Amino acid sequence: MTRLHQRPRARGFSLIETLVAMVVLATGMLGIAALYVESLRAGRSAHSRTLAINLASDMADRIRANRSGRQFYAVGTAQAGARPTVCGVMRGVPAQNCNAQQMAQFDIWLWKTMVGNTSSTQYRRMGLPGATAEIEINTATQPNSFVIRITWSEQNDTFDYTLSTVI
Repeated sequence: MTRLHQRPRARGFSLIETLVAMVVLATGMLGIAALYVESLRAGRSAHSRTLAINLASDMADRIRANRSGRQFYAVGTAQAGARPTVCGVMRGVPAQNCNAQQMAQFDIWLWKTMVGNTSSTQYRRMGLPGATAEIEINTATQPNSFVIRITWSEQNDTFDYTLSTVI
């Protein structure tokens, strides 16, 4: 018998096989892209939390350094306002002629500016988005006890960090 009616063997991939492979590949790439976006969001959130922790610790250290003026550090969530000029501050280092209250006013202004709790757009970009900061003296539980709270917003959600410390 002759093999005249036999089909030649197909070589390579058919169009359907190629399309299925592309759909599987595209699905995998979409998953990787979603994972990448989520990791960027988590990284931004981790950076904000680290910044909040560092800023709260910085203010606790400032209060410890100015023990005689610690009663002046109780401040609400109001914005930083204008830079205090009474202390003769040069490059962030206070002059010798500052009293405890002036030092506290400068520390609060500088801290709120770093947090981003300011009306100045120049300084707000350095801090946390939509941030407010406050300090409470909590003498009800223990003398010289402070609560430092920073609140900020990210991606339609609000976060806060609270540091309770005894000075």
